Amino acid sequence: MLSIPLEPEQIRIIREGLGLSQREAGQVLGGGPNAFAKYESGSLAPAAALANLLLVLKDNPGALGALQPDRAPVPVRRPLPFEVTSQHIEERMSKQAFPDLLRLLLQAEALSHGIPRHGIHVAANVDAPDGGEDGRIQWEGGPAQTQFLPARFVQFQLKTGDISPAAAGREVLSKTGEVKPMVRSAFEAGATYMVLSTHAYTQQQLEAREKRVRDALGGAGLAVEDARVQFRDASQLASWVNTHPAVAAWLLEKTEPGLLGPFQSWSHWAGRSESASPWVEDKRLKPLCQFLHQRAINKPRSTARIVGLWGIGKSRLALEAFHPTRSDLSSLVLYAVETDAGSVAIKTTVQRLADSGGRAVVVVDQCPPETHRAIAGMVERETSQLSLLTLEDQIPAGTLNESTYRVDEAPDAVTEAVINQVAPGLQGGDQRRLAQFSRGFPKLSILIVQAWQGSTPLGHATDNDLVEAYILGRNPQERDLILKSARLLATFGLVGIGIDSQEDNQVDRIARLGRNLNSQDLRDGARMLAERGVVRRWGRYVSLEPLPIVMKLAEQQWKEWGKNQWETVLTDGAPSAMMFADDLSLNAQAAKHLKFLNQPPLTIAQEVVKHVCRYGGPFEGRQGILAPGHAEAL
Repeated sequence: MLSIPLEPEQIRIIREGLGLSQREAGQVLGGGPNAFAKYESGSLAPAAALANLLLVLKDNPGALGALQPDRAPVPVRRPLPFEVTSQHIEERMSKQAFPDLLRLLLQAEALSHGIPRHGIHVAANVDAPDGGEDGRIQWEGGPAQTQFLPARFVQFQLKTGDISPAAAGREVLSKTGEVKPMVRSAFEAGATYMVLSTHAYTQQQLEAREKRVRDALGGAGLAVEDARVQFRDASQLASWVNTHPAVAAWLLEKTEPGLLGPFQSWSHWAGRSESASPWVEDKRLKPLCQFLHQRAINKPRSTARIVGLWGIGKSRLALEAFHPTRSDLSSLVLYAVETDAGSVAIKTTVQRLADSGGRAVVVVDQCPPETHRAIAGMVERETSQLSLLTLEDQIPAGTLNESTYRVDEAPDAVTEAVINQVAPGLQGGDQRRLAQFSRGFPKLSILIVQAWQGSTPLGHATDNDLVEAYILGRNPQERDLILKSARLLATFGLVGIGIDSQEDNQVDRIARLGRNLNSQDLRDGARMLAERGVVRRWGRYVSLEPLPIVMKLAEQQWKEWGKNQWETVLTDGAPSAMMFADDLSLNAQAAKHLKFLNQPPLTIAQEVVKHVCRYGGPFEGRQGILAPGHAEAL
């Protein structure tokens, strides 16, 4: 068998991927305790048999267990959905972002190993005089060390770019040649001094820099053990980053934006357009945080679910629950939106995250029950180090289980405060009118403010004026078509409309119920509403949001139809392909959404029911009840 030559850097990457130190690799794979230091420095090439063995283990790391049957297997990290390489750090890590990377790494490492976080400190500016220290972590109790923290007290110095051995030695000394006070006090307290560099070095080069630091300390009268001075380069930093998926996601967002995949870091989540407005105090946040605490979301294999209607601010509440000022978990958060990424991408990525053994808090927004159940099963496996939080706009019927929390509509004070943030020039009367109309849906008020261009003050606008502003936006085209389409969608809820396809589904039957509409008109109207952002897409299905608008438009549609049309709508029992609706017929779906109109001051629902259930009406008697679709509608 021919051997493929291995570069020293390749040897080190394979060894670190197997979770072995240089000494362990020499003992387990052969060559002796000092062999791998020579292989990785380039001073000695491995034998052909060992090079081939390394290549086999690279592709099949589980085979390592066969080489060490008498000892506990070294945990092997499987590939992550996203991998940071030494090139990401060496070529793209800026001096400004380096302290943030160290802060995230220390927080994630502490959270993953049960280490208190109050002993973490990282300087905000690496250019400021630091006295020999850019960061530190110090703790008592808990583990004596971790894979990347060699002691309970580690002092860090950050260096971007290449640093010579001589320069590394000078880092610990003052201009007068004495050990810098912060460095001396740390060593006297038992610290390990660690330089993190964004440059890549061979093992021999790393050791040379460590030696110069020890020599500098010794020359200034401070002798320390070899192991208490460590120099880590870009490759070792990448290995550390890859043990924490959320930190890897953050770094890839900084260095390779747009290529990460479905999941994003907490900071990227906070930067999304829907989170752009300043936070306003909301009394709903505290009980939500208490729920997440009760569900132990900070511990692996825990799951939780948040439900609530679209537009009430539940995603923003979840974001704020993980805010760094309220929670230590922000450095572990990976956020995705299921309707943006797709169910398959979400499931595939979560499976790979769970298999990797990396610690993360996975947050999936707009997550339907089917996807939640699938990824919850992955998260709850014994080997998983993930926690899971999902959010959904649909509220399940019946009593919620202990793992599900319902967010109620926003208080008027919150809606008014949000309005004041996005439109500070509005008069108090206009703010109160808009808050009253929005009925606990702050997002609705934001979209109306952005669309409003009438000369009439908002305080004097009718409900229909506000509905049209929300539906049509500032530059309405095809006004009648859009409004007719919106009324039909509001009446039937989540419907298969096939915006981008001509396949036969519900669109023909729904369009026939409109006035002067054909199926293509309804598709075009739904597409324009989706572009406006007031219709949400779920594959080939769409739904109009939020509930206050749905109620107003549905009321208009039922009144426009009149009594004879009511019977047609509620007695057409032909089957439909409703998403998440257990094959409800179209008339049953209309009846299901009619219940939203049974709220004061609306009376249309009672009028419709009284008419179709009258003596001699379509639902009278056994025959009326047993007709196709009638039982479902009733």
